Amino acid sequence: MIQEISSYCSPSEINDSVSDSLSILKRNDFTAHTYFNNSIQEVDSENNNLSLTIGTVRSSKFAAILEENDNTRDRILMGLTQVTKACILREDKLTSASAIEVYRAIKAHGLGLKRQGYQSESAGIDSLAAELGSDKMKSTIDTLPESKAFLQELIAANGKFKNDFDANMAHKAEIEKLDAPSVQKKLVRHLFNTKVVRFVNMMSDVDPATFAPIAKQLAPYTEKINLTAKSRRSRKEQETAIVPEAN
Repeated sequence: MIQEISSYCSPSEINDSVSDSLSILKRNDFTAHTYFNNSIQEVDSENNNLSLTIGTVRSSKFAAILEENDNTRDRILMGLTQVTKACILREDKLTSASAIEVYRAIKAHGLGLKRQGYQSESAGIDSLAAELGSDKMKSTIDTLPESKAFLQELIAANGKFKNDFDANMAHKAEIEKLDAPSVQKKLVRHLFNTKVVRFVNMMSDVDPATFAPIAKQLAPYTEKINLTAKSRRSRKEQETAIVPEAN
């Protein structure tokens, strides 16, 4: 017999327990039980949403990706600047003159970009790339192969950053549609209790050969988090108990 998940279990406890239970259920073929098969998919979908809402409270994976990509393009921009400045000192007059022109463009668009916000820096790099890639500057940048190589890297890194930034904004938009973890856990708990626990318990009597082993596998997961929640609640009640004054 599988215990139903207690209302005192935390969002993370429910999320982990349901995930473990679903992994067991997915190893079995329930195509002959259409209702139960659909129920598993429904619980899985809502539990994934619970994972997302919990994830936003803990951290966003996109934040780390964006920071890493931003640091990458900052390093490339610095490399472009330093290589171009070095070319100004070359004895070859054409190289030096070209480097001066490129450096003027970098100075106009890029020297302060690292201190800008994400979107402002992206726009600044696009502007710099557009100027250096224009017909007017094409022959100039072509005489500086090191600077040109850094520019191509910068364009690629900025493109990757913008794609990840858009993905981050889309992720945030999806998250905003979801309920808070404390609300979403109630839905997952309700669906799991009514559509999985009760069904498996009932079918263990109807079709014990199929469902009794599954019930035996699922039972420890809900039992474990219920015991944890009960213990936590007991400690909380003890801490808040009023101690009678001594006469």
